[in-house]
Amino acid sequence: MGILFWLNKLTNISLSIESITDGIYKLFVKRQWMTETCYILNPLAILDWGGVECTVVTENGTHRLPPDYKCRKGDIEILFFKRPGHQGHFVAGDGKGNVAYDPMGRSLSVRDGDLISKRVFRQK
Repeated sequence: MGILFWLNKLTNISLSIESITDGIYKLFVKRQWMTETCYILNPLAILDWGGVECTVVTENGTHRLPPDYKCRKGDIEILFFKRPGHQGHFVAGDGKGNVAYDPMGRSLSVRDGDLISKRVFRQK
């Protein structure tokens, strides 16, 4: 959902609950870009599908960037929050480490957890 948020912001792609649940979700699973549990397998393919070509920003050989990583202007930032004893939760960041969009509204992971890492995509 964080990636779809960014696609909407960057390209004005039209999204509705129906288009996501009846079309986009099924397409992404069929193409193996995402699992049925919504774990993202190929974020670059999803961004490219939406018309945004990117590369994955890596540091020290990993795409899991530290919470204090400084994004460049125009980077697409996805934040990973985790609270003890629970699964983590991804949200769209604003490029400065703040939550721009939380698909759960106001998730407990963001409220009570810690920012563990970032995923950053650099537009070509």
